Amino acid sequence: MKSAEAFYYDIDGQRVRLRPSDQIAVARSADVGDELQVELGTLAADAEPVKADFVLIEASNLSAALTDALEAVSGLQPVYTVYDGSRIVVLPEVRVESSDEAVTQKVRSFAKSDATDVELIKDGGKRLVLRPRSGKGTDAIALANEVYETFGPDVSQARFVRLVRRPDTHRKAAKE
Repeated sequence: MKSAEAFYYDIDGQRVRLRPSDQIAVARSADVGDELQVELGTLAADAEPVKADFVLIEASNLSAALTDALEAVSGLQPVYTVYDGSRIVVLPEVRVESSDEAVTQKVRSFAKSDATDVELIKDGGKRLVLRPRSGKGTDAIALANEVYETFGPDVSQARFVRLVRRPDTHRKAAKE
């Protein structure tokens, strides 16, 4: 597997490096057992919500036991900072699109091969959705890049949620 520093995504042919964040996305409903559920609930109560079941937590606040339990059930997803200062949570899913049916067929065959740790979870003809069997966002980034570099589809992108800072509306209201 690639080191975290080697992760990137592509915008118009330019590689955008992803810098690991000190935060991690945690699934609040992950089945980590009764004892660890208390720790998870306490941390999640004050955490920043991301999407649906996920919240952002400082990775250093997780105990080793909780981290291991969450990883075992794919309850952790990576958070990165990108060039504009926004953060992204990488989800374990890759969208692949190609206008060339031959390329799409090669990707489809790759995903269905027993030699890969990839699932084809949606086949929409020219649009495929792949999922790394690990359920890890870091593996989705690596998969998206591998598919793009190997087969050359028009698009091969890990699914992510972009988190941008909201303008400080309180400061604006105070000036008026």
